[in-house]
Amino acid sequence: KPEFADIGSLTLQLVSTLVIIGQQLLIHPRARERERRLRMRWFSVGSASLMLMLSLLGQVQLALSFMATVGPSSSLGILTTSCWNGLSASSPNVNDEGSAPESSNKNKMELHSALESRVNEIKVEKTRAKLEDAHTKSFLKRRPIKLPYEDARIWVQANLGCDTKEEFYDLVANGNIRSPYIPKKPEQYYTETREWISWSHFLHGCFDNRTPSAVKPSSGVFD
Repeated sequence: KPEFADIGSLTLQLVSTLVIIGQQLLIHPRARERERRLRMRWFSVGSASLMLMLSLLGQVQLALSFMATVGPSSSLGILTTSCWNGLSASSPNVNDEGSAPESSNKNKMELHSALESRVNEIKVEKTRAKLEDAHTKSFLKRRPIKLPYEDARIWVQANLGCDTKEEFYDLVANGNIRSPYIPKKPEQYYTETREWISWSHFLHGCFDNRTPSAVKPSSGVFD
């Protein structure tokens, strides 16, 4: 009996082990995919943080080297004298290294000249962009706005008296339509504005060649 009991317990352990292995096999792909996503997320966050730290360190080093060359100046408008005194205590002094004062002054003047030149270039670019923007806006304001479809139809019927589309285009080609508010290609223009009905309606004010609607002629309207 003890032998049978041992065999039964071993069988139960084997079955439970197989069940656990089966569950792991089913869960393993999802767990592996979840783990891969977490690793990619942490890697992207770590990379971004590392790039930000390197960028900040580079900017700090550039600022320190710039201040060590130029020194405190009111034209900078960035650091106060007290901040400069705190930084200059940990910054190397150029004169202590044996370089000539003339060379230091020359470097300062060159750097100041370069900064001033760049500031002038930025001012010119901003002025040019502002002038171009103002010119574009004034040009758009000067452009004549076409009349709505109904007003253009009334004007055409009152002033042109065209019977067909061909007659209208002949007047356009001969320069007889002098109003800038009437489109030269009304079908195309009012189709884009979703107002176009038909040439019969545009020239005669009727639908499908029925009796034209009465339009009282009034020369010079919208001219």
